[in-house]
Amino acid sequence: METSSVDGAPVGGVEGEVDAPTTPQSAALNDAYSSGGRQPPTRGPLRAYARMVVARPWTVLLASVAAAAAAGGLVVALKAVTLSDPSDNAFLVRGDVVTRHAHALTAARNGADGAGGVDGGSAATDEDSRQRLVSEKHTMWLIVRDNSASRDALSPAALRRHKQLLDSWLNADGYEDYCWRNAAARRDCDGRVPECEPPTTVLAHPLAYGVVANGSVCGMEAGDRLLTDAEAAALRRALLTDTGQVDPVWAGVLGTDFSAASPTSRFVRSRVPMGAPLRGFDSAVKETATQDDAFLEWILPLANAVLEVDEPRGVTAKAVGDTFNASIFGDVASSDLTWSLAAIAFVFLFMAVHMRSIFLAAVAMMQIMLAFPVTFLAYSVICRVTFFSTLQVLSVFLVLGIGADDAFILADSWHQAGVALGADQAESLVDRLSWTLARAVVAMAVTSLTTGAAFFITGLSAVMPISTLGIWAGLLILMQYFLCVLMFPAALVIWQRKWRSRSWRRCLRVSPGGGTADDDAVARESAGPPAGDEPDNPTVVVDVTAGVGQSERAKAEAEAAPAAASAATAAATPVVVVVPPSASSPSTDEEGAVQAPYVVPDDAADQAVADVTEVEVVKGDHIPPASPVERLRPIERFFRGPWFRLVCRARYVSVVSGVVLFGLGIWQTVQLEPLDAPESFLPSGHYLGQGFEWLNTRFNAAADARSQSLVSVVYGIADVDRSGTSRYEPDEVGVPRFDQDFDMTSAAAQASVLAMCDIVGGDSTLVLPDVGEASCWIREFQSFVGGTFVDYPSAAALADAVSAFLVARPSFADTRLVGVDSEAQSLSWFALQFFSVTKPYDPPKVQTASRAAFEAAVSRVAASAPVGVARPYAVNDGWAFAVAQDELVLGAQRGAGLSLGVGLLVLIASTRHLYVSVLAILCVGGVVVNVLGLANLLGWRLGVSESVAATIVVGFSLDYILHMAIDFTVHSGRASGKPKQGEGIVAVSSAERVRNALTEYGVSILAGAVTSFGAATFLWAATIVFFDKFALFVQATVVSSLVWSLLIFSGGLLVLLPEEGGRWWTGDLRDIVTCGRRCWVAATGAPAARSGSVAVEEASAYGVAERGTADVGSDRGGGSGDRDGDNGAGESGSRSGGGHVGVEADWSDTPAPVLSKGQPPGVADYTVPDES
Repeated sequence: METSSVDGAPVGGVEGEVDAPTTPQSAALNDAYSSGGRQPPTRGPLRAYARMVVARPWTVLLASVAAAAAAGGLVVALKAVTLSDPSDNAFLVRGDVVTRHAHALTAARNGADGAGGVDGGSAATDEDSRQRLVSEKHTMWLIVRDNSASRDALSPAALRRHKQLLDSWLNADGYEDYCWRNAAARRDCDGRVPECEPPTTVLAHPLAYGVVANGSVCGMEAGDRLLTDAEAAALRRALLTDTGQVDPVWAGVLGTDFSAASPTSRFVRSRVPMGAPLRGFDSAVKETATQDDAFLEWILPLANAVLEVDEPRGVTAKAVGDTFNASIFGDVASSDLTWSLAAIAFVFLFMAVHMRSIFLAAVAMMQIMLAFPVTFLAYSVICRVTFFSTLQVLSVFLVLGIGADDAFILADSWHQAGVALGADQAESLVDRLSWTLARAVVAMAVTSLTTGAAFFITGLSAVMPISTLGIWAGLLILMQYFLCVLMFPAALVIWQRKWRSRSWRRCLRVSPGGGTADDDAVARESAGPPAGDEPDNPTVVVDVTAGVGQSERAKAEAEAAPAAASAATAAATPVVVVVPPSASSPSTDEEGAVQAPYVVPDDAADQAVADVTEVEVVKGDHIPPASPVERLRPIERFFRGPWFRLVCRARYVSVVSGVVLFGLGIWQTVQLEPLDAPESFLPSGHYLGQGFEWLNTRFNAAADARSQSLVSVVYGIADVDRSGTSRYEPDEVGVPRFDQDFDMTSAAAQASVLAMCDIVGGDSTLVLPDVGEASCWIREFQSFVGGTFVDYPSAAALADAVSAFLVARPSFADTRLVGVDSEAQSLSWFALQFFSVTKPYDPPKVQTASRAAFEAAVSRVAASAPVGVARPYAVNDGWAFAVAQDELVLGAQRGAGLSLGVGLLVLIASTRHLYVSVLAILCVGGVVVNVLGLANLLGWRLGVSESVAATIVVGFSLDYILHMAIDFTVHSGRASGKPKQGEGIVAVSSAERVRNALTEYGVSILAGAVTSFGAATFLWAATIVFFDKFALFVQATVVSSLVWSLLIFSGGLLVLLPEEGGRWWTGDLRDIVTCGRRCWVAATGAPAARSGSVAVEEASAYGVAERGTADVGSDRGGGSGDRDGDNGAGESGSRSGGGHVGVEADWSDTPAPVLSKGQPPGVADYTVPDES
């Protein structure tokens, strides 16, 4: 609060403190604190910015808000970014050869190229082509689990319930508009091709509900009659072969527990194939989102009805399908992300409590939220990135903690400026804001730069969603920093002028004519942040204790107090009156003016008399001026006192603990392995996660693309051309680039392809036995042309023959595995397909082994093939996804290494101290390995969730340790500027520097940790497993960073860092440069200019002046410096035209030990003061 005076003498000063008339000794202490500390810059951009903010705070604040809002409006107008759910293609590594081959085949099958990507040669009309392609992503599965005592889904009751649920889909209105219209489907009982491909289900078995005609099943009977026990028993026996094995025709719909020894299956499933393109669409790969929406509108009510079936003594049913699952998952993700609102509310409330101002908390939250539209503009318009998914939305939980941390640093710096500059200089808001910006802006810039750089390094990932997450998060961190620097200083100035002296208590006071005033004015005065703040409406502090046993001057001041108080009352100014315990409460006249001081019983001293303004009485002895430490807040005194003493006493334990934790972290981290089981993003208890787990683990292998991996052996396609496509549009795969040497006209080439079908399809280690060959058109083509391959005179002749075959065999045309270029009149490409023994969601290790086995088998056949068919390759989407998962793991490791390297370089540049920088990066590495090691202890494996979270940990683990490192070097006694010739520096021991760093940044680090930890806590209420893992990673990083920064790193600075002494081996780069210059001069004999650091060394010989006891400065243009060191608090600085070049803030009244030449002080020589 601002100060007033009684008889011209300054009184008041620090919020919550009452200053008595100062004695020469107390004045010296205060002067040493205020002028011996870091001084605000008197020129430069920070000073100019401070002047502008103080002159027009509302203009700066509102202009920043308007600019951010305009950026958001521009993004909306341009429709630059839309929220999208990443498809499987999004996570594939587009540059990898496996992915390129897979996309080349996809492009050819989709008809992306007008020449070769034809519609399979089908001659059907547009209406007839509707739903002719099987759509695996729309295909639905109905899974039934029996809950009865028999635990057998093949019991009559369970089969009947299964039939009822399946019929609810097959008989639903509109089913014919979405089912697969298979041209090669078995004819129905009326001898016609059915409208829809029948479902694959055990219910269609002849001994269940199947209808037999002409020796084969032609359909299912209507109704849901209850089978007899004899029929159910006969069905179980029929599902086994004569050798006691499960019949491969039915194995895929039965559970893994079904066998000859135990012919029961608790789980059974039915597959209902769906088709594409839908009615009204001419392509299965165009307008896919619209087609998905149409399908979901039809299937959602039917599937939800199935999901509601959970009968304790009956069955539990699940509906599973790729498109359906994605829709439910999106709804769950949207619901989970609503917890971000709770996180925002928590952070806002905590900021309001910590800064003791709703206004400051509101501005801080506003600048965090406004960072999003500004980042959108830079992300979409400048960086040209259009992909935005749920991963980017999660960044709100990161920026809440980081943005709050920046706001805390500025608010705490503002408080510390009021304390450090003293009452006189703190009255100047320009000086105070300049000091705040100089203290905070650089530190915030370094941490924002390193954190942003860590995320930008993640942006180098080959996995597009991770890359865009890194770009987005890096931009968001930087934009949040710029907005914080623009908006929050203006808010501090506005708050200081308008609301600093106000509190919520004033809202509860009764109007002057209607009652009494609040008697808790002292609490009211301390209701805002920073001690040492002065409001525009001053509070007069009248100390009448000076009249009790004091000097004549003090008595005169006390006698003048009533008049000053009366004048203040008339001016509607709050008055605080301090009386000794033996004094009475002051009496007032009818106008409310304070009368003379008086002696009354002690219990009367607690009463206050108030009129229009408040007159508050504080009982106590003569109160001396507050020391700098006493003017700090309790939490700052805690870090300066008890916590610092703990760090000192446990410094060796801290260092040893850090080494042990680092070693344990590395030991556990190196044991992290890729997934060895299918990854599920939903908990097993969730109905969708449960259905996914049942479908992938509870059933035998089956000859369908959803149950088994479908491997394609491709001929005629060399690569994919991605010209004109965008990386951020994952479904834009490009167009196929065909093999110019491909030639199938010879009989030998055709025979070689047939050999590929025989050799690969007959290898039971690669494909499913008996049913492993999914599609081998060349075998049917051989029969079509008479059973013997022939040499065709030209490519056109072969193309005519193949086209005729596709017309005669429409089922092969519908698979789109044979491409005939009608314009070039040639067979351009084709593919053979096999059902692998692996499943689509097997872990990368299994997929990689399968890929190697298939590639070896294909290479053996191709080695003896004619030149025209000598370059086939095998491809599978699961292999491409395995490559992406491996890239995620490698990317996380690579990103961690590069981020730590960049952080080290930034630290060296900002601290100019090699040892501090290396120690800080080692501690950051300790945080990373500890968090990853924890993941291994929890039994996690490196899947998509863990890899994504790990990339975030690296960027998030830098802040706290970097804050401590930078502030530690600032307090070296040299960071405020290079001394001029003839000047000395003030040596500050490592212990003092650590204590100062803890004092200044301990509170900000702790407050930032609380917001980050608390914001992540709300993610534990989410359903998606990834969010839970993300929350744990963030919280573990916060806790680990606190331990490493406030304990291990601080202790390491005390134990491992040599004291400053001007020698190169102390690690200061300036001393290293000076030493190198001297060595160069000695080696070459060249004259060298006398630098400031050389002059310092010559002047001090590294026995330097005692900090806080001697002035080290030159008197230029009005400055003064006492070099005798006899007053205990000299002014340290150089003044030139009002400028200050001083040493760092002295937060203590306890002088540092005297440094003698050749004996720098160590921690062991340092006596920790008891400031409690």
